[in-house]
Order: sequence, then C-alpha cells, then structure tokens
Amino acid sequence: MKTFFLAIRASSISGSVRSSMGSYDDKEETHASEYYKLMDHSKKNRLIAWNTDMMIRLLKEVVRSRGKQPRESQLKRVSLKALHFDDTLPINEVSQVLELPNREDVVYIDGEVEISDNAALEMREFVKDVANMYNSNPFHNFEHASHVAMSVGKLLSRIVAPSAKQKKEMRLSRQDSRSVLSLYDYSYGITSDPLTQFACFFSALIHDCDHFGVSNQRLIEEQHELVDMFGERSVAEQHSIDMAWQHLMTEKFDNFRNLVMPDMDTAKRFRQLVVNGVMATDIMDKGLKEARNKRWAITFADTVGDTLHEDETEVRNRKATIVIDHIIQASDVSHTMQHWHVYRKWNERLFLEMVKAHEEGRSAKHPVEFWYKGEIGFFDFYIIPLAKKLKECKVFGVSSAEYLDYAEKNRDEWVKRGEESVAKMMSDLDFRKKKISELDCSNRTPRTSLRKQDLGDLVSPNKQNKVLPELPECA
Repeated sequence: MKTFFLAIRASSISGSVRSSMGSYDDKEETHASEYYKLMDHSKKNRLIAWNTDMMIRLLKEVVRSRGKQPRESQLKRVSLKALHFDDTLPINEVSQVLELPNREDVVYIDGEVEISDNAALEMREFVKDVANMYNSNPFHNFEHASHVAMSVGKLLSRIVAPSAKQKKEMRLSRQDSRSVLSLYDYSYGITSDPLTQFACFFSALIHDCDHFGVSNQRLIEEQHELVDMFGERSVAEQHSIDMAWQHLMTEKFDNFRNLVMPDMDTAKRFRQLVVNGVMATDIMDKGLKEARNKRWAITFADTVGDTLHEDETEVRNRKATIVIDHIIQASDVSHTMQHWHVYRKWNERLFLEMVKAHEEGRSAKHPVEFWYKGEIGFFDFYIIPLAKKLKECKVFGVSSAEYLDYAEKNRDEWVKRGEESVAKMMSDLDFRKKKISELDCSNRTPRTSLRKQDLGDLVSPNKQNKVLPELPECA
C-alpha cells in the first residue's frame, strides 16, 4: 500500500458558496418542500457522503494508474492562473475527438494506494459545495445530479470485455489489425483510463449546477445576464462548467486539485473531458447535435468505409468520444430506461418543475396542456433512438438491451396510463395546495413570499423573488 501526501497550503473560504440557511424562513421552506416535493436535508447529506466515497474510489485508481507519485517540483509548475481557462467559452472548447492515452502510457502500481486525509477532506468539502450550488428545483437538483452520476458509474462498470470467441478471433487475426479490434481497442481505451472515468463522474455531478429550473431558450427570452456572459448557446451548461471549475481553482482545494491534475498536460486533458461531458447534456443545441450526428455517421453508421484510410488511434478516439457522449446523455435521462416506478418518480419531478415555472410566470403554458403527448414524442424521437445507439456502440453487452427494453416498456405503459398519471399528478398537487392552506389558516399566520435564495444555494446572477401559487383565503 502506498500513500500520497501533498503539501498543505492555507485554506480560503469561498464567498460564493453558502452553507447555512439563515436567509430562508422555516415556514416558507416547509411550504416549498411539501408543495414541490423538494429534497430534504438528510437525503442531501447522505448523497454528499455517497458521491464523496465514489470520487475517492475513482481517484485512487487515477493515482494508481500513474505508476509513481508526481514530484513536488511538477506540482508547483501548475499555476492557478493557467488552470482558469478564462480566454475562451466552454462551448468553444468542445472537442470532436477526445484523446485517450495509449495503453503503454498507463502503468499501474501493484496493490492499493491511499490518498492523504487532507485531500479526502477537501474532496468532501468540494462535493458539499457543489451540492449547495444546486437550486431547490423539483427536478434539476442535487439528487438528480447524484442519480446521473450513479448511472454513469453503472454504465462505466458495464463496459464489457470481448467474449472468448472474439478473443480467439483476435489472436488468429493479429496480422490484420484493421479487421479485428485488439483487446485494448475493444472498449476504445475507456476502461484502461481511470482519468476518463473520474472525469465522467465529475461531469455528471456538476452538470446542472445552479440550474434555474427553466430552459436555455427561456433564459434567452428573459435576457438573463448569463446570456451576456455565454451567448445564446448552451447557457446553463456553460454556466455550470464555469461555476464548478472556478470553485475547484480556489486554494482550499489545493491537495484535491493537485492529485487530479499534477501537471499541465493532465489538467488540459481533464478540463477537455469535463467540458465535453457537461456539454453532451445539451441535446437541444443545433450545432452540437449536428456535430454528434456527423461523428456517429462516419464512425458507426454504414459509411464506415470512409475510415479505412484513417489512423487507427484517431478512429479509436472518435469511438471513445461517442461512447462517452452516450454514457452522459443516457445517464441524464436514465430514469426513462429504468423500472416504471423510477420513471414515474422523476417524470413527476420534471412536471412539478414546469408547474413551478408556469406559476412563477416563466412559462407560457401549464404542462398539463402538453405533458401526455410530449412524453410519447420524447420516447419516440430521443429516448428509444438513444437506447438503440447504446446497443450499436457494442461495448455495453446485455446492459444496452436492458436499457432499450425498459425504454420501450415505459413508452408503452405511458401510452396506456399516461393520461391517468397526469390527472393524478394534478390531483396530488391540488391536495397539497389545500393542505398547506389549511395549515396556514389553523396557525393564523399570513403566508409570505418564497424567495429564490433557499436551501443554502449558491448566490446567482439575476436572482428573483418567487412566490408559491396563490392559495384560497382562510374562511
């Protein structure tokens, strides 16, 4: 067992992340939590602990794969200024082909490694701060981020090795490297690169930081000040990357950060993986969508003949890029490819989030007007095609068939029970509204406005005061 210690520097307390709830009235919090089914603090703390444990486990593999401890002199060469990447927007950093290391560059230390207590404590503090960056949305909250991260971990663990028959064919056909994939190339290098796996999990955790509970299009229509910062493309995704990355650059995370990025080359590669991972969750941007479709067409579709004269490493890296995109995208909507009760739970959360936006004047239509048919279209034009592509990637084994099977079953079940489900969600919402009103009347306490600064969230640009839906007057 080998322990890696890094120099301890003075910590600094970030002024952007609040860990208290002093500005939020207890009664208002209770009303919001009950009405919109918001996550409670005990669950939040459990999720912080779980995500920290997962990141520690993944980071240990990253350290173990480097073969030896980075020298202190190397660590000092990575300046915080260089790591900020302030000279360009995240959307302009998206790479069409990620570069994964060659197999010979990944040298594992025998046995286990340990990271220092300081680095582990900083990691937990970072995860806690990220949790507090998430707003109190019914859907786009820290629980959703954790659910996505869990799915990423699951998909990464299910990237399969070749079967015995395929291995035999590979051994017999080594003279023709183009006809049969090598053992290493079978998973396109992903399973051999712990940094890529850590970056995928990290991306999932931060991908909706400070989400406002409305679409990018709505932020553009509202002329939100984030549009001035990031333009009119992938506003929320760029904001999430920028917020989490800048926070990681603070001195309080020196030990954690230096373990992840011991040199500038690793820092650039980690940054690239994170940018690509988070930006993959924007499925509405036309430019990003066209680039993904083109990448798929020249790699996995019928036009594979176009790749015959390409460098093998380039082809493998492009396939890895596609698989990483699909891992993140499938994880972001993984509830649609799981058991019916899981799908219904998150479907209701998203419905409530859109109800909230409508009741706050940030959405023209109430979701009850389009929810049933909209879900069918979402399954037909996005979820099921995505599940089929997971299968066509040929690296997930039986898991890809499982995802497709659940997606198709949930779609069929929604066709049969969707209208009933929408009616029940509205009925439950009305019941909670009545219950809150009765509690208010019994306590003879006037209701006050619900501010957007709730549950210790990060202070964000253009914060607005929000109110719960108008409730009946007390008799």
